[in-house]
Amino acid sequence: MTAQDLKNSILQQAVQGKLLPQNPDDEPASELLKKLFAERQRLIDEGKIKNPPQLPPISDNEKPFDIPDNWEWCRLGKLTKLITKGSSPKWQGIDYVESGVLFITSENVGRESLLLNQKKYVEEKFNILHPQSIPQTSDILRTCLISQKIAL
Repeated sequence: MTAQDLKNSILQQAVQGKLLPQNPDDEPASELLKKLFAERQRLIDEGKIKNPPQLPPISDNEKPFDIPDNWEWCRLGKLTKLITKGSSPKWQGIDYVESGVLFITSENVGRESLLLNQKKYVEEKFNILHPQSIPQTSDILRTCLISQKIAL
């Protein structure tokens, strides 16, 4: 078993709640979710965030594994303020510039940190046109790698 295999195995055990014994005195996840949803509703009522679209409950056939009884399956979209894809400056008719506003690309998203050895910059007007593309404190940045087979 390689070090990467061991790391993957430990991570898998952790997300399934099997790494450590569960503490029956811990607050159930359902209670935490009620608090989070109440806070989100407060922010909606104050006009600070928009009401997110309704998402269906997670069906049993969508659950990839069993979790401890005091855990809860929940769609990411029910826990976040916004899930979006970034906007490419090139697609918006905006060029990269030598200096200006730092623009985070998928190339900058590392496993646990930003990789800023290859920086790209855009004009300020890009952030005005696409404020959803401005990373905020505590944002989670995720990239999708797409691979495809090419028949020769």
